[in-house]
Amino acid sequence: AFSIMISHTCQPLLQTFLGITLTTTQTLLLVTLFILLPLCMAEKLSSLAGTSFIGVIGANFAALTMVIRYLDGTYREGGKY
Repeated sequence: AFSIMISHTCQPLLQTFLGITLTTTQTLLLVTLFILLPLCMAEKLSSLAGTSFIGVIGANFAALTMVIRYLDGTYREGGKY
């Protein structure tokens, strides 16, 4: 599921920035071979600590933003969203 999510994110990025149009299957294959496989083959995962920390901060920021918007009424009926 994680690789599918990444491939669905990368597909429009490849098309927008590089002008490369790929199918979902082709994008999934490229992401798996060139991004996920090398990460899985690393002997020490400590090299991923910095980017993992940034990901945790990003997830917490998104959750905090949703809580704030929920509490200020943005998501209520008649609200902005």
